[in-house]
Amino acid sequence: MEKMNSDYEKVIKARDTERPHADAYIKELFDDFIELKGDRLSADDESILGGIGKLAGIPVTVIAQRKGNNTEENIRYNFGMTSPEGYRKGIRLMRQAEKFRRPVITLIDTPGAYPGKEAEMHGQANAIAESMAVMSGLKVPTIAIIIGEGNSGGALALSVADKIWMLENAVFAILSPEGFASILWKDASRGAEACDAMKMTADKLYEYGFMDKVIAEDKQTELFHGFGIEPEFCDGRNAVMICTPFNSERDFERLESLILSLHGSETADSPVRPGLPQYVMSPREAMLGDTETVGLDEAVGRISADSSCPCPPGVPVIM
Repeated sequence: MEKMNSDYEKVIKARDTERPHADAYIKELFDDFIELKGDRLSADDESILGGIGKLAGIPVTVIAQRKGNNTEENIRYNFGMTSPEGYRKGIRLMRQAEKFRRPVITLIDTPGAYPGKEAEMHGQANAIAESMAVMSGLKVPTIAIIIGEGNSGGALALSVADKIWMLENAVFAILSPEGFASILWKDASRGAEACDAMKMTADKLYEYGFMDKVIAEDKQTELFHGFGIEPEFCDGRNAVMICTPFNSERDFERLESLILSLHGSETADSPVRPGLPQYVMSPREAMLGDTETVGLDEAVGRISADSSCPCPPGVPVIM
């Protein structure tokens, strides 16, 4: 096998079994998390961990792709490969979040959607397409965070968000580099070479404008350090009522600081992206063909104006 380059080393790190998985993120970042199971049609796919939790006291919907921490769990969660039932569960939670005006946060970590015969019989392609369509049409704020592997349509199904972030050693691509090499050169051992050609690492994707932010990782073996969460999200916003949280870049930065704390990092400087415009279309805008640049504050104002109920049930009103 060809000597690994730095990009392929990041692929190896993204697959590291010691890397924190979705359940660890949810445990550390969200309070009072309640798991919601089932697609309300046929079954529950445990590779998708979804439910409702509180981030700094604000209710959010979390949809995460889950890998196991040992062989038994990996078999139970199908090694993070989601079936149609899992995507339909995610769709159900997205629609519920829209109804109750909860932001949607997705955590992506999958080698790809499950390619088995049973999955195809149950409508895998349709489930992925519907997930992308539903997510692209949500009016509530959405953020997708790639925490490990983000391969194929299995990852894209949960990535059509207002903001998309990557951990420093995460990857995002159409398929694995070994699969790419098998198709292109009929030689899976050329995975490292394929990885370099695919530009699938966080720094490359940020440079090309596909990622909004790259979150630095540090001290990977010392993951869970204590950190405090400030409960107040609306400093300087007295007498301003909103119907949905995450209404400014500052609030997105607060979520980033929580993830940094999870990884024990102190800084999260993204790599320099020279020569690109300040605004790059989000995946949702790319799908909808909408190139209008609207700030988050303005978008929230539109959502509030469109709502027939100024204070939907279950949504905190920040004064």
